[in-house]
Amino acid sequence: MQMQTLGFRVGQLMAACYRRGLMARSVIRERPALAPHLGACRQLALPPHSGTTRSISTSQASAPFQHLLLHTTGATPLHPLPSMAPGSTAPTCWTTRSTSLAAAWQAPAQPGIGTFPASPSPYHGRYPSASLAFNGTWFYGTYMLDNENHQPGRRLAGTGAAGYCGNWCIQGPFVGFRTSVDRGRSWHEPRLHVDGYAGGLFGESAADNHTAKVKFGAIHVVDLGRELEHAPAADPEPSTPFVYVVGHGASQNSSPESWMQGSDVYMARVAPSADAVNDRSAWEFYAGHGEWSRNGVSAAQSLISWGNRTGVTTITYVPAVKRFIMCVSTPTWSPFTTREFDTYLLESEHIHGPFRYITYMRAFGPQAYFVNIPSKFVSASLDPGDGSLKLMLSYSANFAMPGSHPNPPGSGYGWVLQEVKLHTRTVAEWV
Repeated sequence: MQMQTLGFRVGQLMAACYRRGLMARSVIRERPALAPHLGACRQLALPPHSGTTRSISTSQASAPFQHLLLHTTGATPLHPLPSMAPGSTAPTCWTTRSTSLAAAWQAPAQPGIGTFPASPSPYHGRYPSASLAFNGTWFYGTYMLDNENHQPGRRLAGTGAAGYCGNWCIQGPFVGFRTSVDRGRSWHEPRLHVDGYAGGLFGESAADNHTAKVKFGAIHVVDLGRELEHAPAADPEPSTPFVYVVGHGASQNSSPESWMQGSDVYMARVAPSADAVNDRSAWEFYAGHGEWSRNGVSAAQSLISWGNRTGVTTITYVPAVKRFIMCVSTPTWSPFTTREFDTYLLESEHIHGPFRYITYMRAFGPQAYFVNIPSKFVSASLDPGDGSLKLMLSYSANFAMPGSHPNPPGSGYGWVLQEVKLHTRTVAEWV
């Protein structure tokens, strides 16, 4: 019911948006929280960015979708895998056995999944990300987090110890990949401990929240289908495709960057082998204008830039519409990570953009995070009746808001799957 109400409000506001294009632009620039009510405006404009990085395109003329319409299957969400306990969503991937792998954390050990200790030091948190199953190997990444008032070796203590944002206010660097060749029963982890603040895979450091920011922290593997079957044709050797990763970061030290917030989104790629993924010199970074560089992480240029409005980012290729769909989650009220989160979707014909606007959902969840579209749960073709595309939106929600009203219904602190319908549009319909 909540999402039907939201759709009605958007419809009511369309005429006003058309008449007041200049007002819409200024409102969005000054108060991004109002963006979802202006999502149907064809004169929509996003805040300008600084620097030379690419901004989000505001042209919707070639976008294949209308606004997002959410539908649930009843009063309760689709149930997670039977072995999954309540908690945050672990990244998933699709294997040759036509199953999705999910590594549980913040929960009891799962049958058949091996566990081992790994240190976050000198940071204070180490979390999972970037999951890929390819050619019999399961790749699973981790990244570091910290809070401003932490000191190495000391526990959180005292009021305000978490820092300015409320929860993990310092996005640390990506550590690297652990690998398994027996479907997770045993693992090889080359970095059980890291050598100092810059000891992660790319050599980035976030010792505090003032002198350095990372470009690749909580990275996620771009979902190109089972066994990377939809790898871009531009890959030099299609028989051995690249694995692409995407993550949020910040290019300016003055920008807040936490596990849920940044100002930029970056991309890198590498051959999917156990040796290559943990070899810094093997990685290529997107350097802008369709170019890739092996000159280290400093060469990386952003795919999109939106001041303080990026965050956890995922991308999935959808063959039915030949588009890459990007999901971004970010705090509704910057920079607070214990309040509501917004989610917006972008689309592109190419893996590195340019990306165009699909929809913006304020306070989705109302605190949804790790939002992604598992390729396993996407329709292979458009609905012949209405031309829509059905898929499942995967996320967790409300870890710090347990008493909040789920929006949409079924959202909660566990693995949530919501049915989503995207409607295609032709260029003529935007004129």
